Amino acid sequence: MQMSDTSMTTATRDYERDSAQVHASVVVGQAAAGAMGSIESGMNIQTPEGHVMSSNMHGMQVLKSYNSKEKSGTLVVALGQNALFNFVYQGLTEDDAVALAEKFDWKALQAAAQAK
Repeated sequence: MQMSDTSMTTATRDYERDSAQVHASVVVGQAAAGAMGSIESGMNIQTPEGHVMSSNMHGMQVLKSYNSKEKSGTLVVALGQNALFNFVYQGLTEDDAVALAEKFDWKALQAAAQAK
């Protein structure tokens, strides 16, 4: 998407098996830059229903959210100042979803986003 003062590039993939769904996307541009505040905030909220946590995985800043009742959540990986990998899932445990998200090569996504 290109407008007069801004542009955004998005690449998405959707996966489905039985009741489980995964939506993986890479976002490059100002929309990604706007999300960096949440990732960099150091947020850590835990309730009986789920959590939202900022942390580091594989040397990269991430924001993880999970709703235990719905077995759904999001993993957002900062790929740079204006690029992110967004992994949204439903019908999976958090551990299973993170294991699937780790099958994507985050470093290669980061390199490709920075080459854009």
